[in-house]
Amino acid sequence: MSPQLIIALAIGAASATTGFGTAWKIQSLRADSLEKTHVEQTLRATELAAQNAARLSKQIIDAQNDAALRERGLRADAASSRVSAVSLSHVAAEALRRADTTHNACRDVANTQNDILNQCVGKYRAVAEDADRAISDRQTLIDSWPK
Repeated sequence: MSPQLIIALAIGAASATTGFGTAWKIQSLRADSLEKTHVEQTLRATELAAQNAARLSKQIIDAQNDAALRERGLRADAASSRVSAVSLSHVAAEALRRADTTHNACRDVANTQNDILNQCVGKYRAVAEDADRAISDRQTLIDSWPK
């Protein structure tokens, strides 16, 4: 082998080794850059998910607090209707006492009316409470639904 050929082969081998090392370094830098981009995107997605979860959690808590306020109002309304029913019952009882001294027929009618009134008040109150709770539950679901 001629010395020129050996020198050419040595230069070629050195060039190939240098080129391979340079390409390896460039690929390594590109891979690091892609990995960094991926990590940053994952971090952004995690932050957005945490923000959405916090927003939804606050929305649900607000809806539950509003539902609790409505429930208190419903309970106050139900208590008020019970007080009104008792008051009407006392008025009917007083009418019965007065009717007892005057006419038996009037007493029978007032007694029947009192029974009917008490039955109606009980049914009305139960239906009204159920309707109010159903409306409150519906509103809670609407308020807590993701927007």
